[in-house]
Amino acid sequence: MAYVSSLTADVTNKKPGDPIRSADWNQLGAEVLAVGQEVSSLQQGVADLNNLMGAQVSGLRQENAALLQRVDLATAQLARSRFTGAVDGDLRVSGALAVDGATTLRQGLELTGGAISFGKRTGQHINLYGTSYGLGIQGSTVYFRSELNFAWHQNGNHVDGVADPGGGANLMTLTAKDGLTVLHGIRVNELGKGQARLYLNSSAPHAARIDFAQDEKIRWTVLSDFDQSRESSTFEIVRNNSRDERLFALDTSGNVTITGRINQYSDARIKDDPVPVDPSQSLQRLLGLTVYEYSFRPEYKADERDIKQRGFLAQEVKQVIPSAVTINGDYTLRNGQVIDNIHTVAHDSIFTEAVGAIQALHQRLQAQEARIQQLVAQLAAAGMA
Repeated sequence: MAYVSSLTADVTNKKPGDPIRSADWNQLGAEVLAVGQEVSSLQQGVADLNNLMGAQVSGLRQENAALLQRVDLATAQLARSRFTGAVDGDLRVSGALAVDGATTLRQGLELTGGAISFGKRTGQHINLYGTSYGLGIQGSTVYFRSELNFAWHQNGNHVDGVADPGGGANLMTLTAKDGLTVLHGIRVNELGKGQARLYLNSSAPHAARIDFAQDEKIRWTVLSDFDQSRESSTFEIVRNNSRDERLFALDTSGNVTITGRINQYSDARIKDDPVPVDPSQSLQRLLGLTVYEYSFRPEYKADERDIKQRGFLAQEVKQVIPSAVTINGDYTLRNGQVIDNIHTVAHDSIFTEAVGAIQALHQRLQAQEARIQQLVAQLAAAGMA
C-alpha cells in the first residue's frame, strides 16, 4: 500500500510526454491486486460479523421470549398460591381475596375493591368473639350466632354494654328472655292478591298465623300440627303458670269461653249529660222485637246447620233499636257468595233494654199490688172481706 501511494505521487508529478516504466506498472498492478484481496477479505469479515450478530440477536430474542414465559408462569403460580404467614400491618387488597383456611389479622383489613370470598362450603366462617359469636352458612341458610342477645342499632358509637346503642337508637333486640322487641313495630309486606301473612313461633312451623287482607281485615288462623288445611278446634289465651290456666277460648263455631268477667268502661266521669230513660219505653221496644228459631246456612256455619237456635233478625232490631245494630263490610260465604253490608247485633244493648222493661213491669206490678190492697181495704170496710 505504501508503494501504491509513492507510485501514485510519482505518476502525478510526471509531466506530459515523460515515460512510465513497465516495472512501475507491474508493481502498481500487484499492489492493486493486494488491495482488492484485502477489500474482499474485509467484506467477508463484515458478512461474518453480520451473521454472528444476527445469531446473537436471535438468541437474545429467544431468551427474552423464554424469560417472558417464565414471568407469566411465575405470575400465575403467585396468583394461585396461598399465603400462610402473619400480617403485622394493614392488608390492602385491590382485587378479590379468597380465604380457604383460618386467617389472623393483627390490625385491620381494608378492601379498596373486590370482595371477600369463603368459597362454596358450609361452616361458621367468621368468629367475632371466640366461637360463641359469629356468622356462618348451613343448609342454604345464613346464621348469626350469639350466646345471649342480638341487637340492631342506628347511629351511635361502640359501647361495651348490653344492647347499648352508644348514643344512637336501638331499633330492635332479640333475647331468649324477652323475645323480639321492635322500636317502631313490625311491618309485613304484601304477598300477592293484596294479602300478607305473618307466622308465629310454635312447635309446629305453621301452627298459628295472622293474615292481613287488603280490606284491612285481620284474620287470626290457628292450624293443627303440620296440616295447614285443617284448623284446630280452639284458639286459646293461657296464663303462663304451673296450671296453664285458660283465660279465653274461641272455637271454630264462634263460641267464646271466658274465665272471669267482661268489663266495659262505664264510669260516670266519661259520660256527658246522662238522662234517665222511661222504663216503659224499653218495654215497648222489646215488645216490638220478634224472637225467632232458626239454624245457620251451611255456607256460613257448616257444623251448626242442624242446630236450632233462638235469636233476632238484625234488620228488624235495627227498626226498633237502631243503636244495637252495626253495619259492617261485605262478608264472603264458603260457597263464594258475597253478603254486602252484613249486619251484627250488640246483644248488650238489648240486655240494657231488658233491664228497663223489667223495671217497667215491676212498676206495673207494684201499682197492681197497691190497687189490690186498696180494693181489699174497701171490701173490709164494707164488711165483705
